[in-house]
Amino acid sequence: MKKIIYLLTSALLLSLSSCKKKEDKERPEFDYQPQHFSCYVNGEEFVPRVQGMCGGTKTFYDPDGFLNTNPGYLTFSGSKCLADDVIDVGFTLNPILEVGNYQLQDTTMEICFGFYSNVNEIKYSYNGHINITKLEPQTYRPFVQGRIEGTFEMSCANDQGDTVHITDGSFSLNLR
Repeated sequence: MKKIIYLLTSALLLSLSSCKKKEDKERPEFDYQPQHFSCYVNGEEFVPRVQGMCGGTKTFYDPDGFLNTNPGYLTFSGSKCLADDVIDVGFTLNPILEVGNYQLQDTTMEICFGFYSNVNEIKYSYNGHINITKLEPQTYRPFVQGRIEGTFEMSCANDQGDTVHITDGSFSLNLR
């Protein structure tokens, strides 16, 4: 009798584990996709990190419009903590509905702008572009995590004319 119970229990466990493996393959949100965000700020390498107040990379994209955002609203940024500073490099673009090259405008009132900030100030883009090479929005039924990839360069300034040049930027981020 013990052998029969052991065989039935073993068969049940094997059956359950095979169902779990099948479920993982059918649900793409279990696929690991590494994220990347990097650039050079005035010639120095900038790679975001999760540390203390720094959240690493953040992304938000809404192709349909939700909670007072227009369709195609995209924002993403990277944060890096230094000993006495927090540096952010980021972008807000609207509307972004397809891959392509987007010129950054010289004011936050425009639909596409970039920014560089640290503890003391924020500098906004006055020149630059983002080239989006992959744009796959997330879906909810079934849930599939989205993906955005591309490159960027920009120059940013504050009201006093202090500038920052951001070059060789690239990103591969999951959209949530």
